[in-house]
Amino acid sequence: MAAIAFDIGDCFCKIGVAKSKTLGVMQNQVGKRKTSSVVAFTQENRLFDQEATAQALSNSKNTCTSFKSLIGKKFNDPDVQKEKPFVKQAMQETKDGGLGLQVKYLGKNTVVTPTQVAASLMVFLKEQAEKGLDSKLPECVIGCPPYWTEVERLAFLDAAKLAGINVSRLMNETTAVALDYGINLELAENSSKKSIFIDVGHSSVNVCAVEFWRKTGRVAGLKVLSTASAPGIGGRSFSQILFKYFAEQIKSKYKLDVSTNQKAMSKLARTCEKIKTNLTANNKVPFGIEYLMNDQDVSGSIDRKDFESAAQPILTQMMVPIKKVLEETGLTASDLSTVEAVGGGCRIPCVKKAIKEFVGKELSFHCDADESCAKGLVLQAAMLSPSFRTREYQVVDICQQAIEVAWGPMNGDEEDKTLVFGAKNSIPSTKLISFNERTQPFRLSARYVQPPPGVAAELANFTVTGFPKKLVGEKAKVKVWMKLNIHGTVEIANAQLVETLPVEEEPAMEVETPDETKKEEEKKEEAKKDEAKKDEAKKDEA
Repeated sequence: MAAIAFDIGDCFCKIGVAKSKTLGVMQNQVGKRKTSSVVAFTQENRLFDQEATAQALSNSKNTCTSFKSLIGKKFNDPDVQKEKPFVKQAMQETKDGGLGLQVKYLGKNTVVTPTQVAASLMVFLKEQAEKGLDSKLPECVIGCPPYWTEVERLAFLDAAKLAGINVSRLMNETTAVALDYGINLELAENSSKKSIFIDVGHSSVNVCAVEFWRKTGRVAGLKVLSTASAPGIGGRSFSQILFKYFAEQIKSKYKLDVSTNQKAMSKLARTCEKIKTNLTANNKVPFGIEYLMNDQDVSGSIDRKDFESAAQPILTQMMVPIKKVLEETGLTASDLSTVEAVGGGCRIPCVKKAIKEFVGKELSFHCDADESCAKGLVLQAAMLSPSFRTREYQVVDICQQAIEVAWGPMNGDEEDKTLVFGAKNSIPSTKLISFNERTQPFRLSARYVQPPPGVAAELANFTVTGFPKKLVGEKAKVKVWMKLNIHGTVEIANAQLVETLPVEEEPAMEVETPDETKKEEEKKEEAKKDEAKKDEAKKDEA
């Protein structure tokens, strides 16, 4: 048996695998340990990974990238407008107000949702995993950003369901990184350590503070203390800086406006990714593109100082989630055992310098910047699998948003509301709500107390029905168990009606006192003695 996990990022995907006492990342069909998060639609089929990226320039309108950031979003969501520069497809509103992407597939104009695109990618990853295992895919763990809301999590689970994948847990990516780090952390008995994990990804920065603890023996675990994120800020933000810099340089030097040509923009974007990588090791990097547009070659260069100067606004925004986590937990540099950095963006020198100066502590790189999340996810998959025997290690995650429940009659106004799961509530968690004097079916509404900007407050609606006919019109007590499940979504685990039965009067019982009982026994003894004397008298007469 094996355990499988999928780390699906905006740029690349990794498949974590655990089997035969080994844990690592599985190679794909071309022998690489990461797969591009790209789905291309063509006249004949769908293409993935290298095949998809190879035809991206010639088929850009039908090649979907950066779709993970769009999952679960409404068309009018402000975040959708921010993502438009990174999406090559035309967007349109679906019947339910959702977001659709226009592509041409099998010769027909088609509208696909980001969830469907993600499901297509998951099908490909599932096939790769099954080939590597040479068996059917077991239940797996999938990673997701910690800032995702209920709608986004459910949409990602829907994508997995469409792909035929059974998900045992949808796990926050920063928590997975912490698990990969903490499982091998040596701690003395009855001790603990606190660390901060900073994940600078392609399109978001996620930060979490974690406490690692160990009790007597080998019982250990981790508890997430706080999380914060900066969606939309990440490695691509630095690529955008380079793109704007060279676009202006090309326009000034060659009188060419790359923004008017889609292929020219794609060529320049690819070149900027390479330059960003080269700037990590060089103070000055040249660039050149042949036949950028109008059959003209372009060239230029950039100094690291100019790049870092232009990147200051981005670096300032990246410090916001770090500041929030430190403030919420009250931690200082002296309280932290380590500050761990992961993600491709943590390799940029100015990013490392900015984080070090802000936190006041040297960064540590004990975790693999690219694969730590996948390893933590598959480790969790092995812990949840009944086929594996793993070390006893507890993982306590938290929900970022506070959730309340309101209730009222089926077709009436709300009666009342109450806070059920507070901010930083542990995952999973179950709470009991008791409703007294219910006379008829009623509805429940779960919602965020303070929803994130652009996010609807309402999460789910439930109805509590099934009152016995004999109780219709009578007052009854109803108990409802609300659950914040292992995926971080809300559900009703159970609902019960408590019926109070009338107490039946039992017939009165005569209770003898100890003295009366003793006298009764003495009479019986005397009667026995009298009987014995009579028997002896009869024998004498005989």
